[in-house]
Amino acid sequence: MSIPTENDYVVTSDNQNFQLGKKLGKGGEGIVYRVVNKPNLLVKIYQESKRRDRKGFLNLEHKIKGFETFYDKIFRHLCPEVCWVQKAVYFGGTFQGYICRYVSGISLEQWLNKRWKSKNKDDRDIQIIAIKIAKIVACLHDLKLPNGKLYPILVGDLQPQNILVDSKLNVSIIDSDSFEIGEQACNVQFQIYVSPERLSNPNIKREANEENYVLAYLFFQMMMYNFNIQPYNHIGGPGSHVECVKKGYFGYVRDNGKRIKEVYYKRWKQFSPELQDCFKRAFHDTHPAQNPSGQLQRYKPQHWAQVFENNLKNGYYTRNRFAYSYIWICVAVLIVAIILLIALC
Repeated sequence: MSIPTENDYVVTSDNQNFQLGKKLGKGGEGIVYRVVNKPNLLVKIYQESKRRDRKGFLNLEHKIKGFETFYDKIFRHLCPEVCWVQKAVYFGGTFQGYICRYVSGISLEQWLNKRWKSKNKDDRDIQIIAIKIAKIVACLHDLKLPNGKLYPILVGDLQPQNILVDSKLNVSIIDSDSFEIGEQACNVQFQIYVSPERLSNPNIKREANEENYVLAYLFFQMMMYNFNIQPYNHIGGPGSHVECVKKGYFGYVRDNGKRIKEVYYKRWKQFSPELQDCFKRAFHDTHPAQNPSGQLQRYKPQHWAQVFENNLKNGYYTRNRFAYSYIWICVAVLIVAIILLIALC
């Protein structure tokens, strides 16, 4: 099977031709190209590894065609921060991938790593980004068809690599081909974000409540300034991430934090009571060990957005102490210099 590359032309079902331009990036599933003379578009071409499962690839083609049908009628008018699949593309008469909108920015992972390496601990921007992520996910979970029928969509592979942030803190979600829509399931997920209930029963149907766990996990890492931190890790606990999640010991609200590393517990104490409650709900109150019936649900994205908005309104954010200290040092030096000049005169 021939796979197109730079300078090749791909065609859509309505016979529109698009020339593949510069390669922008390569992921686990596909290669992304700019489109010649179409600066607002991208094409994602699936790699050979994605095609080996012939049945799975045929299902993927069916899913992308479904996106194409829904895009003009529904999706293009909803959740504008999502880079929706627009059209399937073909090469040599064979399905290859899809066209979507191009957006500028870097991955959330890159953005936060740059911020953390700069020693900037001002988390106002982080909370602004969290608000925007929560609102996008809320838009998808609560999506309605033109007839008013609720048609929830799950991001599926919600993770830092699939969220883009630009210099103005605009947020976009990419890789919409992994969205779970109707009966079109998502078969990929960032492994550390797998919920406790899915670890116990991998065959359960995904629902919004499970994705709300992923959202909480992502926000926990963002607010802790660390994508390697795991909410269930604790001193003396299991060495395996999976076993920690199954056990469900959320040490930040147990035993006065004595089994949490001091640096992390100190950061936790900086969170507003509302935000602490959100994480407690996600990682303790609704864990199967505490909530075996599953009756208690995790907070929805709208609630997270409101909590972060309240934080900013009420001053619950960490300022960049280095920056503010530097400013005051400069002011002090300037005052001393003025005093010396006056004395010399």
